[in-house]
Amino acid sequence: MKRIVLTGGPGAGKTTVAAALARAEPGRFVIVPEAATQVYGRLRTRWDRLDATGRREVQRQIYALYSRR
Repeated sequence: MKRIVLTGGPGAGKTTVAAALARAEPGRFVIVPEAATQVYGRLRTRWDRLDATGRREVQRQIYALYSRR
């Protein structure tokens, strides 16, 4: 299995490109939400709603999410 990572700033088209690839070849491509999206969704919060301690904890969870793969 190979992984493709799309990077870029907000509004660069990452989600649009990922969706187009997945639609074009659903047997080859699957969309996986970015780590931060997964963590914030699980915690039901956003970066701007956290204090410094909460932000550090979120960063630890994001790191842990990728270190398990």
